[in-house]
Amino acid sequence: MTTEDAAVGSGAWLHRNRTWLASIPLALVAAAMAGFRYPFASRAWEVAWSCGSAVVAATGVAARALVSGFVPPGTSGRSTRRLRAAALNTTGLYSVVRHPLYLGNLLFWLGVSLYPRVAWLPPVVLLYWWTVYERIAAAEERFLLATFDDSFVVWAARTPAFLPRPRLWRRPERPWSWPRMLRRERSTIAGAFLVFAGLELAAESVAHRALRAGPVPLALAACGALAYVGTMRIRA
Repeated sequence: MTTEDAAVGSGAWLHRNRTWLASIPLALVAAAMAGFRYPFASRAWEVAWSCGSAVVAATGVAARALVSGFVPPGTSGRSTRRLRAAALNTTGLYSVVRHPLYLGNLLFWLGVSLYPRVAWLPPVVLLYWWTVYERIAAAEERFLLATFDDSFVVWAARTPAFLPRPRLWRRPERPWSWPRMLRRERSTIAGAFLVFAGLELAAESVAHRALRAGPVPLALAACGALAYVGTMRIRA
């Protein structure tokens, strides 16, 4: 077995199990929160830093939403059972980067890892996800090559894998669909709210050395619940 074949094989396994793989960086973030302190003993500085990390994470969620609102049915799916693609996406964000969904995930996890203000956490979390997504991408690209042949070769030759090249932008072929985006990304959006609710709850509780559910974590948790429950019946 070649090194490339091994990467593709491990990527297929990681693709099937990518849901629970998030528990590992979440555990690292939780461990980093154990020593949380307000920067310069100031709640105001902590709010500013928290908002900055949330903006980075929200950029990743927005990238995923932009992809999901334009893609045709049967592509860019969330299924962990098998790889599938009814068409080769080459417009919109797919015209500037081959794996925009994974780039969005990396940005989200960068924002989460920045929150605790622990120097070692962001590079460790990013290295972890980079390793996971690079191998998943290898498996997906092997599948796309076998499915779309020359069309994939031409697109892959001009489009970078993870570092966007904005000058290559091509307008999406399909119109934007809010129902499609919300149906596909409700778990991502709700999960983002709930993760930051947990971070805020941990920050307040550790800083005050007692369980303290203030208005911010409660509001974030409520938004997460509403984002998920409120979009359950949406059909794209």
